[in-house]
Amino acid sequence: MTWLAGWRKERMPRQPRGMVELRPDWVCEIVSPGHERKDTLILLLLLQRHRVPFYWLIWPEDRSLIAYRLEDGRYHIVATFCGATQASIPPFDDIPF
Repeated sequence: MTWLAGWRKERMPRQPRGMVELRPDWVCEIVSPGHERKDTLILLLLLQRHRVPFYWLIWPEDRSLIAYRLEDGRYHIVATFCGATQASIPPFDDIPF
C-alpha cells in the first residue's frame, strides 16, 4: 500500500512533527498489483467514514486515475483519466497535471 495525504494550509499552516491526528483534505492511493481489493475498497470506505473530502486512485501500469469527492457522506466520481492526458483534477483545479 502506497499513499499520499495532503492538508490545506488554512488547516495545517506548518509542517507537522510526529503523528498527525488532523484528518487529511486529500488522499491519493497508488494501487498495488495483488492488493486491488484492499486498495480500492477497504481504504475508500475507511476514508469515507472519516470524511476525507477528496480521494484519488492511481494505477501506474495503466497510467489511469479516478478522482472522488465526498458529497453527502459518500464518494462520487468527479474525474477519470487514462493515458497521457493533461487535466485539472479536484481539489487541485488550478494546477494542470
